[in-house]
Amino acid sequence: MGFYFRYTINVFQQNSIYRTRFILQLFYSILNLLVYISIWTALYSTSKFSNPQTLNLNEMINYVVVSTIISSIVSNNIIYMIDNKIKTGDIAIDLIRPIDFSTLLLCETIGRNLYQTIIISVPIIIISSFFFEFSPPNPTYLGLFIFSLLLAFIINFCLMFLFGMLGFWYLTIWHLDQFLNDIIKLFAGVWIPLWLFPGFLSDFANYLPFRLIYFSPITIFLEKVTIEEILFIYMQQLITVVFLVLLIALTWRKGIRKIVIQGG
Repeated sequence: MGFYFRYTINVFQQNSIYRTRFILQLFYSILNLLVYISIWTALYSTSKFSNPQTLNLNEMINYVVVSTIISSIVSNNIIYMIDNKIKTGDIAIDLIRPIDFSTLLLCETIGRNLYQTIIISVPIIIISSFFFEFSPPNPTYLGLFIFSLLLAFIINFCLMFLFGMLGFWYLTIWHLDQFLNDIIKLFAGVWIPLWLFPGFLSDFANYLPFRLIYFSPITIFLEKVTIEEILFIYMQQLITVVFLVLLIALTWRKGIRKIVIQGG
């Protein structure tokens, strides 16, 4: 465990060297945030717009801000990392090391996202608090939100790692990275809350695990769910984590055999 902790710290320090990249991401996130806030402000100014959850404009702005923050915390580039390791052959070195490959990627993701949270999420919270009246929920719901967000991070990591292992068969999978991220954001309610989805599309999204990454934690933050409903969300998230871990273990065993055959 000491090795993995030191590795996480090293990744955090390495990312601090490339702060320009994260600063550019910060400007992009702020610009994206302003665009969405402008869109929702315009929609709320029309008399024909109705919200089934009776969210006022300030709550909708909070929704947009929280979804932006969650994105910077749970996002990762696992698919690209695995694709690059397979192309360069570094995957072979990683597999013969006396360390767990998935745990190594998890530590690398945590180190990167910790730095990304400081550079992106913290400034967004400060800016939103000053200009858009962004405010956190009461301490109880804030704590419940943080725990749900932790589970959301694990779910997103497992999903990306699972799809990343397709590289063991198809060798080139970098194109799946952006595609899968966009699919997740669409059906997780990042751009449009699931409350506003048409009936059939909302029902479809409810059968997917993506809502557990963004929409469910946001509803906790906005205090739109009861404690009993939050416990049900936790149960869904935990079951999803267990299912994904088991599926990863099965896929990993099959994928390793495929890599060995390809490598001779």
